[in-house]
Amino acid sequence: GASLNISNWNFSIKDGGIFSNEGELILQNTETQVIEGLVNDINSGTVRIDGTSTATSLKTGSQYYNLTIGGTGNIMAQPAALIVKGNLSCEGGIFTLGGSTTVYGNINLNGGSLISSVESPISLKGNWSALSGTSFNHGNGTVNLIGTNQTISGFNTFFNFTKNISATDTLFFDTTAGSTLNVAGNLSLNGAGGNFLSLRSTTPGTQWNINPSGTLNISYLDVMDSNSTSAIDATLGNIIDSGNNTGWIFDNTGPSMSFGAIPTISNDTLFPIFGTASDDNIVSGVNFRTDIIYYPCTANDGSFDESIEDFTCNPISALSDGIHTFYLIAYDINENSGSSGVEKNIIIDTTPPVITAFSVPANSTSTTIEVTDFSVTDANAVAGYLLTETSTVPELNNTGWSSVSQASYAFSSDGTKTLFAWAKDSAGNISASSVASVVISPADTTPPSISSINVIPGVNNVEITWTTNEDSISKIDYGLTNSYGLNVLDSTLKLNHNVLISSLNACTTYHFRIGSRDALLNSSFSPDQTFNTGGCIVADTVPPTIASIVASPDINEASISWMTNEPASSIVEYGTDNNYGQEVSDNTLAHSHNL
Repeated sequence: GASLNISNWNFSIKDGGIFSNEGELILQNTETQVIEGLVNDINSGTVRIDGTSTATSLKTGSQYYNLTIGGTGNIMAQPAALIVKGNLSCEGGIFTLGGSTTVYGNINLNGGSLISSVESPISLKGNWSALSGTSFNHGNGTVNLIGTNQTISGFNTFFNFTKNISATDTLFFDTTAGSTLNVAGNLSLNGAGGNFLSLRSTTPGTQWNINPSGTLNISYLDVMDSNSTSAIDATLGNIIDSGNNTGWIFDNTGPSMSFGAIPTISNDTLFPIFGTASDDNIVSGVNFRTDIIYYPCTANDGSFDESIEDFTCNPISALSDGIHTFYLIAYDINENSGSSGVEKNIIIDTTPPVITAFSVPANSTSTTIEVTDFSVTDANAVAGYLLTETSTVPELNNTGWSSVSQASYAFSSDGTKTLFAWAKDSAGNISASSVASVVISPADTTPPSISSINVIPGVNNVEITWTTNEDSISKIDYGLTNSYGLNVLDSTLKLNHNVLISSLNACTTYHFRIGSRDALLNSSFSPDQTFNTGGCIVADTVPPTIASIVASPDINEASISWMTNEPASSIVEYGTDNNYGQEVSDNTLAHSHNL
């Protein structure tokens, strides 16, 4: 823990010895001073250079734990990279950096001068402190802050000043009277995404000073208690104004909004609202209300942290039927609220339409039937009409929905059919069904079938009988030729037909045909036929044929009966042998005989 002061002498470590420094090594670092075998302890201790003359290099190398420059000399570091694991302090003289410099601790300018250049950028993980009266010559170089929760204090003028982060961090600024952060070149202060770099005063409520006179590269900053002597345009880059700032121009325009594809009517009582909010900076949130209280919406990607956000708003409780006005308001990172597209009227309708009348004919001969009435009422608007042959409630996207009520319906077959009528409204409610039935019987185009024709002619008349397979009227066309010219008509619909034609000529051949027509005017006719009336006089040389002889004897008498094939008189010869000897007779002509 003591000090080793090498003044105007050389310092050598021989035979592979090790120098462990837990105190302070003090060197003059003159051009003639020789340092041999020294490897600095970079884990502890301080190397102090108290030069009184010009030296073109650090005799103790380029890696240190703590490095302190004192004295009155002019020390120039070699071009190699200078690494200081602890603190770099300038307390006197002039220290000129020859290459890139990385300081893991603090840089303290307590006296003397520190000279940088383009070729010697400084990377600092600790704090930067420059007391009044000290000098930092930036030489158009860059100071890059690479630590966390760092502090800049004192009177400083930088050329390029940079701090870019990937995780949330805070950069503090000293508020000593008159202290100012001057940046002549590029001021680059950047957070990343939702990770903001906060710029804060070491004394909350007291402003810290900044004077950027070059170019600005700033984004994702949270600024508070700052006074800029040069106007800083912070309208872009997602920069938050946390208050007590002057000389900064912050964004004061809220996000714009638009609703998504939202119907004007719905039957969903927890109707979700979709939309998009956009801002020059970050959209930090969207709220909505349907009454007095605003509720937060949800970013579709999980968080509000981009300049364009799609969002969804879900009502907290079920909405009643009627008109509801949805109000939307969006905010950016500076709590500016949007003013466009903030409200939309939506009708909530959970009441289905009512079918007040639905009817079809009770009977039809065609499979395409007429719909005689299909009337519907709804609180808002009827959006569709549908006819089905099933009681299953149809889907809203059924392709059969029509914007007007159907005037007809086509069945695929005949029979007894049931038809269901449905209606839907513009909110998506479907009515209860209304039911009607129809019996479809195909039109009869088949004429009656004529069969079992029987003709019974007389002398001056004829009786003709026949049957049909369905009820039909009876008609006989007749005449002396097949042109007929005469007819007899019976308009009674029946299956068994009997027609008597009178006033005919005896012993005449007549032509006739039978006609039958059913109730639907389908007609059929028999082929041309003929019959002959009786009364013709012709010589008869054929005796009657006797048949069915029955003898019925008694004690003193007998009865004899028989049949003949034509009218004839009756005679019975009888006796005790085949010579007979006796007879009885009856001259009446008859088929049936009894003596």
